[in-house]
Amino acid sequence: MEFSNREIAGLVWLAVFILFAMRKRDVRSSFVGLVKAFFQPLIVVPLAFAAIYITGVVVLLERFQIWTVGNLKTTILWAFSFAFATMLDINRVSGDRTFFGKAVRDAVGITATLTFMVEFYSFSLPVELIAVPSLTLMGMMHVLSGHRPEHAAAGRVLGSLLSLTGLGYIGYSLYQTVANLAAFATLDTLREFGIPIVLTVCFLPFLYLLVLYAVYERVFMGLGWSIKDDRLRRLAKWRAFFTFGPKLRLLERWAQSVARFNPDDRTELLQSFVEIKTMAKREADPPPVPNEDGWSPYAAKTFLRAEGLPTRDYHRSFEDEWFAGSGYLEVGGGIIANNMAYYLNGNENAVTELKLKLNINSPAEPAEAETRFREICHVLLARALGESAAQVAAGKIVALEEFSANIAGKIVTLSKEEWQGGIKGGYSRGLVIGCAGS
Repeated sequence: MEFSNREIAGLVWLAVFILFAMRKRDVRSSFVGLVKAFFQPLIVVPLAFAAIYITGVVVLLERFQIWTVGNLKTTILWAFSFAFATMLDINRVSGDRTFFGKAVRDAVGITATLTFMVEFYSFSLPVELIAVPSLTLMGMMHVLSGHRPEHAAAGRVLGSLLSLTGLGYIGYSLYQTVANLAAFATLDTLREFGIPIVLTVCFLPFLYLLVLYAVYERVFMGLGWSIKDDRLRRLAKWRAFFTFGPKLRLLERWAQSVARFNPDDRTELLQSFVEIKTMAKREADPPPVPNEDGWSPYAAKTFLRAEGLPTRDYHRSFEDEWFAGSGYLEVGGGIIANNMAYYLNGNENAVTELKLKLNINSPAEPAEAETRFREICHVLLARALGESAAQVAAGKIVALEEFSANIAGKIVTLSKEEWQGGIKGGYSRGLVIGCAGS
């Protein structure tokens, strides 16, 4: 298990940093607190199970002569940089439906190949001792410059330098590979490259089970607030597990519904499961919606997806009222950026109102946000009513002139509201497209 000069340089500078930091009493006390917080059963037990699982995978790979002791360093680095790091970020993983596919693509992609080749060759130790802290400092400065508009020019220079340095590393590695092809093209090299890929693929089932456990644990903890009766709460947990199984998206939607309506008897609880399953079937095969009734919720949700305003799920918000909303799309800078959001209102079967709302939180800089608002207004009108209908309102939209008119059988309203409190000079604009009878 040999370390490259780059790895040695990294360890040296890490040790220097730790020794320097530990000279300060407040850092030492904070470090002790961090260690105590880390060694909690909630963290240590899953990591211990992961270590046992990885050990079992390694033993199996060794039996098939895929893994050797020479791959121990790579295995340990992979365990800390991917397996354990991912587990500690399990909340993000559980919320990212594309994580598992991306993990496999990243493991076998061109980036992983180039990274392996760059890491395979290193410069002399004195060069690496200079390069490692220099590049780390440049990378940190580049990240910080991205959060400070006044440092944007410096950020571009740093970005260019980092790109050139990266190309230099790649060029050097390619040269060394070609010049030493016989030494590079060996079974040991193939193992070093392939072991992280194999370990990643083998670890994903364990990670998936951990995601299932984490999501169910979070949902079941929330039921303590939503369902007060102990017996009813136990029934809810068992019924949720056997109804949804690995369908975590439906489980979370059910939990949100329960949190909104707080079922207090068996009938209401069972109805909550029926409602979610009915929604899932309807989404899988959306029924047509007559034009006079409004829009299909599952079409309306996507009207502004390309503009950065996809909505979350369409759900019952109160009795027979249904709702979906997007997150905020920020436009421009400022301490509090201007933003937009897209909302759907309607009933179980149809959306009866589409609403695009612009919030001007930085009254001194409204131009960029209002220009983007005009553009998205046109897109929404075209998607909801057709391009010809959008052209009817184009002039008033460009002028941001308040109006209300019947266009293509729908009531289209553009309004402006000056804020009476809060941000001085702030205001909002709204485009609402609704059914004539709603």
